[in-house]
Amino acid sequence: MAELIHDDWEQVMTEVDGQPASMVVNLNAATVERMLARQQLFYLTIPLLSPTDNGLPTVEENEDLHAVLLALVNPLAREHNAQLTGHATTDGARTFYFYLSKPDGLNDSLERLLADFGQYTWKFQIEEEPTWETYFDFLRPTPEELQIIYNNRILHGMQEHGDQLTAPRRVDHWAYLPDEEKLAQFKADELLSHFEFEGEEETDAGWRVQFFRRESVQPNDIHRSTIELLRVAQGYGGHYDGWEAEGV
Repeated sequence: MAELIHDDWEQVMTEVDGQPASMVVNLNAATVERMLARQQLFYLTIPLLSPTDNGLPTVEENEDLHAVLLALVNPLAREHNAQLTGHATTDGARTFYFYLSKPDGLNDSLERLLADFGQYTWKFQIEEEPTWETYFDFLRPTPEELQIIYNNRILHGMQEHGDQLTAPRRVDHWAYLPDEEKLAQFKADELLSHFEFEGEEETDAGWRVQFFRRESVQPNDIHRSTIELLRVAQGYGGHYDGWEAEGV
């Protein structure tokens, strides 16, 4: 039975080789089923016609490139079992990244599908990539970028319920550590001296610990707080597992 997959698209502004870059990526692209079924990377690069000074598209050209993408996605999925994982725009070009299992005839398909976009030139390449390293190492946000994305989603939800985010309040955090020794080291870290501990339990994923303090949920403040916790948890072989706070 095919797995039920909810795609989760995000845009991240970053840099690639020192140049501004816009990365649009499906955070849920790399399921086991998808990776086993599609082990070849196919990427299509289209130079921009009128890039801005920072190498990114204008609003108008971004709409044109989105139309190109819409013309490709469903036919390539049907004909080549191609799964779009994201696209990167930097240094005057946009590159679309797919993983596929049926590369035969791809050039003919692209010539047909892109015939209505004759203003653009394009080139593509196919590579064997069963571990999807381009997705994980290039397209997908770093753990710190992901944390900021998740923070912003929480903050947006709070604002939708009328929270102005101005009042400090109790913020609960969670982290996982691989064993009791690392848990003790994490709890003894200087950063954690500013928190109170609510509880801990052993799980299949390691030791889960909950801790809290009264703090600001202004975006810059909560980003700084959670990134610091993420780094400390990683330093002890664990991972930071997020936060929550009551609305005000």
